[in-house]
Amino acid sequence: MALYSYSKYKILIDPESKKTQGLQVGDVVRRQYFDNPNLIYSLMIVLETGSDIVREKESPYFIGALVEGDEPQQGELLDFVRVTNLFNSNRSGALYLTASDSESPYMDVIDGMATEHSLYLQEKPKRITAGKSFKFPVNGTVRNPERMVIAYKVRASKAQADVPLAFGYTDGSEEDGTDMVDISTDWQYKLSLITIDYPGQYPRQLTIAPELTGDDWCEISDLNIVRLSRIATFADSTKARIGKITGIIDPVFGLLEGYGAYFQNLYATRNVNIAGTLTAGDENGFASTFYVGKIHKNVIANSIGAQFSGGIVVQEVAPAGIGDVVCTGGDTELCVQSSAWRMERIGKRYTFSIWVKGTEGRIAFYQDEHYIQDVEIDIAGEWRRYKVSFVVQDSRQEAMYIRFKTSLTNLLLTAPQLESGNNASQYQPTDEHLSYVEDYGAWFNKGGIGGTIQNPLLRLNEDGSISSRNGSFIIKPDGTGYFAGGKFKWTLDDIELTDITIRWGELDDEAKDQILSQAKPSNIRAFVSSNLSTTQIYDKETRTWMPNWAHTNLILTPSLFISNYGDSDLIGQLADPATQRPGIKLGSASWNKNGKQIISGTDSCWIGDTTAKYNLTIKANHIGQHAPYMRYGFQAIWIDSSGNETTIAADIQFSQLTNPGARVMALAYAPDGNIFKNGESKNLTARCDLWRGAQIDSTNAEYRWGVRDESVFANVQMAAPVSKGSYTISLRSVANMVPGGVLYLIGANKHIIQSIDELTKTVTLTTPLTRDYVTNSIVTTPLYDAQLGPGWAVLSETYPQGVIAGWRTYEITITPNAVRNFETFKCAIKDTDTTIGNSYAGQIVFDTITFTDMTDPFVVDIVGTKGFVIKNGENDIEAKALVYRSGKETDTTGTGFHYSWKLFDPEGIQVIHNYQGKQIQVPKTDIDTRGALVCEIYQGLNLIARGQISIVELYDGEDAYSVQIFTSDGNHFINGNISTTLTANVYKGAKEITETIPDNLFCWKRTSLNADGDAVWNEQHTGIGRHLTISDEDIFRRAMFTCEVTIN
Repeated sequence: MALYSYSKYKILIDPESKKTQGLQVGDVVRRQYFDNPNLIYSLMIVLETGSDIVREKESPYFIGALVEGDEPQQGELLDFVRVTNLFNSNRSGALYLTASDSESPYMDVIDGMATEHSLYLQEKPKRITAGKSFKFPVNGTVRNPERMVIAYKVRASKAQADVPLAFGYTDGSEEDGTDMVDISTDWQYKLSLITIDYPGQYPRQLTIAPELTGDDWCEISDLNIVRLSRIATFADSTKARIGKITGIIDPVFGLLEGYGAYFQNLYATRNVNIAGTLTAGDENGFASTFYVGKIHKNVIANSIGAQFSGGIVVQEVAPAGIGDVVCTGGDTELCVQSSAWRMERIGKRYTFSIWVKGTEGRIAFYQDEHYIQDVEIDIAGEWRRYKVSFVVQDSRQEAMYIRFKTSLTNLLLTAPQLESGNNASQYQPTDEHLSYVEDYGAWFNKGGIGGTIQNPLLRLNEDGSISSRNGSFIIKPDGTGYFAGGKFKWTLDDIELTDITIRWGELDDEAKDQILSQAKPSNIRAFVSSNLSTTQIYDKETRTWMPNWAHTNLILTPSLFISNYGDSDLIGQLADPATQRPGIKLGSASWNKNGKQIISGTDSCWIGDTTAKYNLTIKANHIGQHAPYMRYGFQAIWIDSSGNETTIAADIQFSQLTNPGARVMALAYAPDGNIFKNGESKNLTARCDLWRGAQIDSTNAEYRWGVRDESVFANVQMAAPVSKGSYTISLRSVANMVPGGVLYLIGANKHIIQSIDELTKTVTLTTPLTRDYVTNSIVTTPLYDAQLGPGWAVLSETYPQGVIAGWRTYEITITPNAVRNFETFKCAIKDTDTTIGNSYAGQIVFDTITFTDMTDPFVVDIVGTKGFVIKNGENDIEAKALVYRSGKETDTTGTGFHYSWKLFDPEGIQVIHNYQGKQIQVPKTDIDTRGALVCEIYQGLNLIARGQISIVELYDGEDAYSVQIFTSDGNHFINGNISTTLTANVYKGAKEITETIPDNLFCWKRTSLNADGDAVWNEQHTGIGRHLTISDEDIFRRAMFTCEVTIN
């Protein structure tokens, strides 16, 4: 049995010291001092006090039971102070001043150590008679190896020896410990210490069984059963502290840190000055109903909803006095902010706090996939506020989450808060809308305004509504309400009038129009597609354009989608008022160029009719040196079935590059547009050309296409050897590696990344190594391609990602399945022209292009007043994001959404600059050759749209030769039906010189899986001229044809 046998010591006061003895029975006394190199500490419980005669003088003493610490020794300091009393509440407090404890210095007022945390505290004496025993059930759970302090006063009608005392299960099946006590007829103070032997799943009780017969009786008073740990430490008993407050656990604020003053009751008269934040709660410190301070503190949107995954709202009063209480079972997560918000605050410290009620156990807290710390719930069935502090880390998650990993079920959660800094302040409720301001303000949600505090003129009701004193009007939390006792009601969309007379003749024309108007069709999406690239290259010496709109006409086609009318393009549907058929109003369609209306047949522009979807055909080059940017706009009027008219509009912008010279560059565009339209399963293509000067070179180029994937990393070497069976490897770099990513060791052994330590560059794997590895062993990822660089997953037959053809050519075919909302593709082209004098041989150039799924309600258009070309290092770039919904621009002021801009480096891998706001300026010094500028737009926590443009830096240079190959019938054939003619055109700068070159200088070459056959084929097609006709005899499965032209 686990009865703890304590020692007793008699501590006398020196009769010459003139000190008096102030201790009483039941006092818990303590001594603590530092005697280098030892810290002397003793904790005793006073069992008896009195005085002896020493050297003919009175010497007060006390006899104490040593329950913890060092035995008192002769020559040591024996100055004991009372810290609490086991039964007398008037002696339960103390003042504790220390400079030697950890987290010191501080001064504490402590109280209630033995009584506030008691497992059983007897309020009045209890007497039993013959045939009965004392049974005292214990409140709460106790478990091994906790030690119980059992202290009480006892007397009986007659003296008894060896009365059994037992502490164990209430059913008597197991006993943690037993003791034998003697009882006299006078009150005596008894003390037993029992160490718990068994686990905590069963309730406990204390049993004392004296033998009573006849008229015998026994009486016990002042019984207190408390854990020894509760009277040995002050952590939960501090009522006030001045100094370093680190370590105090408050029921509202959790674990406190830093210096300051802490009080559980504070009274002040005259002046109270506060600079910062003032909050008020109820008498228990709960609730958050009054707040004066910084407006934007809690950054979690709708924290009162406590929207934890898998959570179910339960009927439980929230300790914060506001918000839902949700019940979760096991692991759960809460979305706390957007990915853009997280990106802007990487490396900054934040504190997450939450009210929790549940069974005893442990919860592991994570920020996204990054572990923060474990929190222990040590008191079951009681609301406690817990907090964790962490430094924000980057993640691939679409938003920022706080995750709980736990085996606890029926966990109650409410009032989550995320705030800047190391400390948790009192809870600030938030709804779906956050105010990103740095101002200070005041808020309260109970009581009222005007009248009296108990009968205000304007009431703030418990359900969050605001009403008048007499109920004549009310505004509800959802924004609905009424006036005049309900005769005038309103919602977000409607007004309901009851028993109200409106005389039509007394209304003015404007009011009549407003009443007659119906709701406009919702979710209107209009846009313009182009058959040519939105970038045109102009050679100012030869005065030629590529593409030349005069030779290859520019065709702009509008499209219109309205959610009320299905998934079809409605631009070609003509309205018929007679049959009430909705459509485009006859004669309303028009185009404009830079805001000036276009007349069909003038300025080389022709506008199609309804059957041609009002397309605009432009047969001349409108962009010139003095007008390098051109914007074409379409406008029409849509009439619904009720005859209501809505103006729709969309536009598209073109820009011109002037004479880039001999420098090579890549230019990506979408020949069929970059928008997947509703209800259409049509595939789209992305094309990327290698421009050599002002001409396209499609022969001396090696192509790679990739899709954005930030988990793809470059090949890296091991920094140290590692043995078989190890779970960790040390690398020279961990850039772009993420948990869950795949890596290969020496190209063969596959492993999954579990975690990454960026400081030590150590990667932990989910499975052990199957062999030994030496320093400099290569670590790779299967989707990395050196030509594309890190952050891009190379597209191929084995990893198509919805791209079904063209992975190693200048053109890829993209299916609708490849794009969800939007997707960015990168084309990297290697210059393989080894001609003498070509200084760009082996150089890799690239461009990116984004495709959009137009089923999304928001569309972003990035416009630039100065275009997106930095010419000769002279100009900055001004960019503005225009957001459209339902065919109209929204958030024109830039205050409704959050705009996050990212500028990627020339390789498209790293973000080198961030910008904020609807309209930004990119300094020319931020651009080195080129860069991808991405704008992400957030509504609250949700990413609603993304736009991207490419910024290039160009300088004047010399003309270069280039060859372009055109095919008459495409380059993909089905079931062996192959028949097409390839034609090679030769350019110098922007000027075509094909006719000046003799046929014998055109040499065609084939590259296929049959190398021997290629050699024979190449000999047969040397010097045959600019045209090549191929059939199924020339191709087996796949072949690549090139044309080499010799220029004398």
